[in-house]
Formats: sequence, structure tokens, C-alpha cells
Amino acid sequence: MSALINHKKAFMALLNETARYHHRYRVFGDFVQCAAISLHNAVRPDSKLEQQYLQIIKHYEPEDVNRLSQLLVHVIMGLECEPHDFLGDESGWQAS
Repeated sequence: MSALINHKKAFMALLNETARYHHRYRVFGDFVQCAAISLHNAVRPDSKLEQQYLQIIKHYEPEDVNRLSQLLVHVIMGLECEPHDFLGDESGWQAS
């Protein structure tokens, strides 16, 4: 099995076990926002974005915040395997 497929499967499994107390669409949307803010602030820190990030993660348990960061790791590693629309390829995922 290719490394890319492994990262996609790991992403989906991790997404499905993250914050089961929230709807999957919310978890995915919060992940996208947090990932974008994290990447932006790594290059050009912005206190307003940091506050937005903190507002998002306050609705999650600490282990789920860690899982959100691990989701980004799988996206980055998947893109390193093959540059493509990693998240768009997951459009068939089933929200619970």
C-alpha cells in the first residue's frame, strides 16, 4: 500500500475519532480553519487570528486538539508523497 493511501486512511480514521461529541462537518471545518491559521501564523503572526484559533479549540478536549494537529501532519505528509488536492480527494467521506 502506498504511503499516500496510508496517510489518507490515517486522516479519515483520525477525523472520525476526533471529538465525537461534535458533528463531523464541524470538526472538519474547525480543522481547516485551525490548519490555515497555524500555517499563516508560522510565517506571519497575527494576534486576531490567534484569538480566532483559541476560540475554536476551546470547544475541544485537549486530546482532540492534539488530534486536530495530527490531521494536519497527515495532510502535509500526503502532499509530500504526491502534490494534489488531498482534502478534495476525501470528498466521499461519510459524516456521522
